[in-house]
Amino acid sequence: MDGMIVANENSKKENPVLSINNLCKSFGSRRILDNISFDVEKGEILGLLGPNGSGKTTTIKLALGLLKIDAGNVTICGYDVKNDFEKAIRNVGAIVENPEMYKNLTGRQNLMQYYRMYDDINLETLEWAIKSVGLSNRIDEKISKYSLGMRQRLGIAQALLHSPKLLILDEPTNGLDPEGIKQFRDFLIYLAHEKGISVLISSHLLAELDSLCDRVAVINSGRIVGIQTMEQIRHFGEEKASYKLIVDNSEITSSVFEEKGIEYQIIAENTFKVSVDEDVAETIMTMLFERGVRVKAFAPIEKTLEDAFIQMVTESGGSKI
Repeated sequence: MDGMIVANENSKKENPVLSINNLCKSFGSRRILDNISFDVEKGEILGLLGPNGSGKTTTIKLALGLLKIDAGNVTICGYDVKNDFEKAIRNVGAIVENPEMYKNLTGRQNLMQYYRMYDDINLETLEWAIKSVGLSNRIDEKISKYSLGMRQRLGIAQALLHSPKLLILDEPTNGLDPEGIKQFRDFLIYLAHEKGISVLISSHLLAELDSLCDRVAVINSGRIVGIQTMEQIRHFGEEKASYKLIVDNSEITSSVFEEKGIEYQIIAENTFKVSVDEDVAETIMTMLFERGVRVKAFAPIEKTLEDAFIQMVTESGGSKI
């Protein structure tokens, strides 16, 4: 209509908290990163996955200003890491490799060293960070008595003290037992989805990231080979959906599938994997019922993050982890 301005949906979208654009890095003649680009949105958990030596840690160190950028740029909350480092890094809490601590001091004393570096951190926030990582009962013990997992948790508390908008975590679950990993995962989901803190996390524990991330960026040989939502991961590379079918008569079931031209595999006794369009899936039970076959189970088969990861890396010409 004349005189009417219609807002573009994209114009309402917030700028990414972290934006990496055409990032390049070489050490001598060896190219480590080759024009990689990805964003992390507000309140999103993005997993950075790749084989050993693929460039994950180099990417994180460049984003944090720990290495010099050869080409491309990194912006955090709109601030360029190269040109406006202090304002950019003010918005970040990070753990790169194992957090370093003063072992002759207590956990609380270590946090207080960091606390004193900022004017706007209050003691209430410090106590919240301690409680959030489950160290309330041990915070006044010396670091020398802490396990590796406890030191990791103290490092996360330190990363949260100044209320960052972005957490960058490189292999943060090293040293955590299964219960600790679950608590850590639930805590990150809470921070992202309830508190709106963005998270970039690098890890080799694919099963853990499978239930943690909103999206994953797969890096191989210094290049991003795929960025997928977890929903896209479930069906990555599939033209048709796959289903697991358990019946009481495999012979009749096989003959029905062959008559109808349905792609199938027998994966166990009376158990089939079928690949069909969704509209065909709805009619399979009816077809089998009409032939006297009882269907005991019929459920979709979804790819795991590991399945998709291996496929992406292999198709890009790389090796697995």
